[in-house]
Amino acid sequence: CDHTQSIYFKSAEAFRESYLKELSKAVHVIYMEYFILSEGLFFSEILDILMDRMNHGVQVYLMIDDIGCIRTLPDGFEKKMQKLGIHIHIYNPLRKILSLNGNTRDHRKITVIDNHCAFMGGNNLADEYINRVKRYGHWKDSSIMLMGEAVKSFTLMFLQMWNVDEKNPEFYKYLGYYGGNRNKSEGFVLPYGDWPLDDDKVGECVYIDILNHAKEYVHIMSPYLILDDSMVSALCLAAKRGVDVRIVTPHRWDKFLVHMTTRSYYRELIRAGVKVYEYSNGFIHAKSFVSDDLIATVGTTNLDFRSLYLHFECGTWMYGSRAVMQVREDFVETLATCQQIQETVGSIHIDQVGIQAILEHLDDAFGFVLAHQTVVDVYTNQLLADSLDQQGGNDRGINTAGQCQQHFLITNLCTDLLDLLIDKGICQLEIGDSSHGFRTYVTRHMNYPPIRIRVGFLMKIL
Repeated sequence: CDHTQSIYFKSAEAFRESYLKELSKAVHVIYMEYFILSEGLFFSEILDILMDRMNHGVQVYLMIDDIGCIRTLPDGFEKKMQKLGIHIHIYNPLRKILSLNGNTRDHRKITVIDNHCAFMGGNNLADEYINRVKRYGHWKDSSIMLMGEAVKSFTLMFLQMWNVDEKNPEFYKYLGYYGGNRNKSEGFVLPYGDWPLDDDKVGECVYIDILNHAKEYVHIMSPYLILDDSMVSALCLAAKRGVDVRIVTPHRWDKFLVHMTTRSYYRELIRAGVKVYEYSNGFIHAKSFVSDDLIATVGTTNLDFRSLYLHFECGTWMYGSRAVMQVREDFVETLATCQQIQETVGSIHIDQVGIQAILEHLDDAFGFVLAHQTVVDVYTNQLLADSLDQQGGNDRGINTAGQCQQHFLITNLCTDLLDLLIDKGICQLEIGDSSHGFRTYVTRHMNYPPIRIRVGFLMKIL
């Protein structure tokens, strides 16, 4: 889209100031779609503005993800918002009945104001995202504000999600409304959405396209790094043909297993020439690519399997707009607070964590194993449910869908971690499975019953 201006926010403070300012200007309608919303200082400020705007006739529509908010919102929040006059929709509520549909989540973060101004990026509506609360040190995030015709794309994304399981035809009367003057063209701005309900992996395709067409550099920020073979190949091939590929991930983790899995990819990438850095000042939650001072994308899509395959996501692709250089400048500034990872750092970090801590996290992922002293088969090329069915695991009421991702993480982690456990005498390698492409490890620890972990190294797919 042309006739669109884009402004990049590299800090939570700048995002909050502009976000509240634009909300207070709403005249007709406000759409809000977020993965996480938490009652606190930030949402109190937002709610005060929403109440004021509703008193002036503004319609407010709020969509939140049930799993994303399951630990951040109290019971009765939905009814509270309805009493205030806010139209609220809870996406994909958690049900007691086991269903794989519960694995698809709405990971988008979108606010649209009068179909003329839109905010999107990594920021959820919670205090930690604006550094009012510091859980993992300084929270580093990124977001974009668009003003102009491209905003209609985010309006459409919101309406499509709202109507996934609710039909409200009159809602579409707002789609044609345009609340501002024609903005001066500023390069090209292309919003995009990604659905897990089709075969078009838009988010991954955008990232791979940037890597494949880069001539000088591609600089990336992502909180997680859990990649399929296509993404690994694109990163490695770009580096091998001379492109300066740099990736920044967090040094302080929010999820231990995910973080250790992220580090399990470092060795292959570094050997191919990719430069990997960890952000030392806190937790980096930004999801951005910038290339050759021409192209950038900022959005909600992490470099992990859930974002690339299982979540509803969105992003903004930009060419030649001023926000492209703002993303580039932010990366350079962020790099100054990062440490570059060498090939041996991963093993050093694992060793510093300590074997006891590692086993405690294994306990979290394999809690039912430790409780029942059973055998666990971890397959990389089939669903966990198949393995548990063969072992009678479902007879114990195990939520196979909920455990599937955790076992995938352990599988990727095992290459380096289990070798370390063997070195420490806590784990030993069993012989006899090599013909099937698997290795079997058995843990030996006085505080834990033996766990037999069967690991396939041939594939990295869920």
